[in-house]
Amino acid sequence: MTITQYDPHALLAEARLGILATIKSDGRPQLSPVTPYYDREAGVCTSR
Repeated sequence: MTITQYDPHALLAEARLGILATIKSDGRPQLSPVTPYYDREAGVCTSR
């Protein structure tokens, strides 16, 4: 069995599409596609 290292910083830095999940006032989920931006130096992920 091969074990690969999981690097969440690399995952965020390489992501081209993300999904923002929120809950509507009536309780239903709302899923919105977003373009994430990860600032590795600051350790902050935002969407554009």
